[in-house]
Amino acid sequence: MPSLATFSDFLWKLLIITSVSSVIIFGVFLLLQPFLRRISGGLYNKVARISLVTVLGTMILGTVLLLSVDQDIQDSCFGSFASAQGSFGVTRIVALVWLVGVVAFSAVDFIRIARFQRFLKKSTLSQESEYLRVDDSLAPASFGFLSPRILLPVQVADSEVLKHFVLSHEKTHVRNRDGLWTGIALLVSRLCWFNPIVIFFEHGRRLAMEMATDEEVIQRHSFHPAEYATAMLRVLEMSGPQQAPHLAVGAALGFNEMKFRLENLKALNNEKPKALRVTVLAVMCIGWFIGISEAFASMNLSSEKSPEANMCYQVQHEKIIERMLNMETRTNKCE
Repeated sequence: MPSLATFSDFLWKLLIITSVSSVIIFGVFLLLQPFLRRISGGLYNKVARISLVTVLGTMILGTVLLLSVDQDIQDSCFGSFASAQGSFGVTRIVALVWLVGVVAFSAVDFIRIARFQRFLKKSTLSQESEYLRVDDSLAPASFGFLSPRILLPVQVADSEVLKHFVLSHEKTHVRNRDGLWTGIALLVSRLCWFNPIVIFFEHGRRLAMEMATDEEVIQRHSFHPAEYATAMLRVLEMSGPQQAPHLAVGAALGFNEMKFRLENLKALNNEKPKALRVTVLAVMCIGWFIGISEAFASMNLSSEKSPEANMCYQVQHEKIIERMLNMETRTNKCE
């Protein structure tokens, strides 16, 4: 059974992997976001999904490597340093704070989802063959992780025109498993709760998901873009303050997001420059590669340690933080 100190050392290294990969990969995505919006919602959504999976996959693989081959943890290198200092270690405290944050935010999410499910039960008026008919306190949405349910408020369900457009939109979300992807995004957001870049990434990911859904609905059902856009605007105008958890995927976001969606629908049949698509994808691939490689480089898994540079990265991190906090440090054999 590992001690709290050893567990904290593991958490610190995992935190570094999480920080490096999320900052680089999501940062590059945000830089390319204006160009992705211009190309197509479909590509925008695919790049967002790949970025999400890349960060999560890097964290999972990093966890496996840390548990199996990390020599610093096995040798308790930082433990020797902390013992010589006569302290638990700032990096260990930061790592435990990160874990507490993950647990706390996740608990809040579970509470919100449970409350919404109770609220949904009270708000459901009837169960139709393809959707739940709910009162107008809810906006149109699909809700669920693996088996999502479509929610249509009375105002939409009673309008044949709006119901046709909105139901097609929500069924596309269900078919594309957008609820599952939203759940994965929520997991990554909680693991990266300390990183403000992730908040902006999530806004972009949701916009990309809606733009891709708009495009697919119009192509699949041969809707006229102007009529579809008008229906989405009407739904947005009907939707006042709504109660919904993170796992709800709605037909209408805010007015700012709707502006980008309408611009995308307007330019749906316009030919996009291939050079822009190739350039954006090339830069994003470089971002994915750098994010993965830098995250793994931060693990310092080499068995041959250089006393000047590579010996016990956590000690180096500790000394940097201590200098920032104006704390006196002493040297030992791990440096």
